[in-house]
Amino acid sequence: MALVRVSSSIFSRIKTIQKAVQRTMNHDEIIVASGTYKETLTFEENRTITAPNDATVCIKGTIVIAECATVTFENMTIQPTTQIYVEGKIILKNCVIQGGRTNVLLALNGGTLQCENTTFIGASDAAVTLVYNSEAHLENCHFENNKKVHILAENST
Repeated sequence: MALVRVSSSIFSRIKTIQKAVQRTMNHDEIIVASGTYKETLTFEENRTITAPNDATVCIKGTIVIAECATVTFENMTIQPTTQIYVEGKIILKNCVIQGGRTNVLLALNGGTLQCENTTFIGASDAAVTLVYNSEAHLENCHFENNKKVHILAENST
């Protein structure tokens, strides 16, 4: 397993998370330095995206996780510009998923959500939607100021 560091610094070789995803292999870990990353992230293989505990990392953009992928996000804020779309598995640890631009923060379509110490805040409709046999496992998670519903589940657990 390789470790790849991402930094928005002008001295960094890898300035975007998506570039790090493209340069790494299945099961690699990407460590993200403090900063705001405005980009679209697409995952077709397993990755761990993490920030050091003392870092302030914000991802603003679109995230898509394919059916065959498991992706872990740790210690960061994600502000999706469209719903985070998951057919595979997403693991959230110590994250804030913050709305503002999208009706649904996280949409699982046959996917799996494993979530620890994460806050879902500010969805204009639903924080999390689960459809087509999706699964969610939540531990110490908080839902705040989601306008219509926190979790919407249809044919899912």
